[in-house]
Amino acid sequence: MPGIDTRWLVARRDGRTVGWLRLYLHTIENTENASVELTVDPAYRRHGIGRALHEHGLRLLREHGGRRLVGATVAALPGEEGRAFPGAAFAAAVGADPALADVRRRLDVAGLDRDRLAALLAGARAASTGYRPVRWRDHDTWNAAANRHMIAINEQLGFRPAAGSVDWQLTDRQL
Repeated sequence: MPGIDTRWLVARRDGRTVGWLRLYLHTIENTENASVELTVDPAYRRHGIGRALHEHGLRLLREHGGRRLVGATVAALPGEEGRAFPGAAFAAAVGADPALADVRRRLDVAGLDRDRLAALLAGARAASTGYRPVRWRDHDTWNAAANRHMIAINEQLGFRPAAGSVDWQLTDRQL
């Protein structure tokens, strides 16, 4: 990727890969920051492998002139305090500070009432007579004339293109 110097570090024990670190050193902008991913096989955790990878990554960061590693891990939500979160514990152990919480949830759909879903779908189909789904595959995704309704909806909602981006104005001929 332009502007990113990606470095891979691999930890092996007895010929087996037991951990890795991927370091994204920024070379054009934000050169003081680097993004990092670190993984250690659960069977080999708490043996210093993660810390050794982390320290080597820090050395590479400093050699590059960087000052900050930015990574992500999973932490407890309310009600999950008894659950183990090894990534969060490791991050705290190496002195990382939480900076931006991003909550991702999974919806378990296995227990949904399939008959109720089918009835809802039938009702939606009946209510949408005259509408058709638009597929964007193999299609010019930004054709102003074809997307005039979407443009109008976005403008009614107050969305405007950022300065220097796409011009959303349509001529009478396009409408």
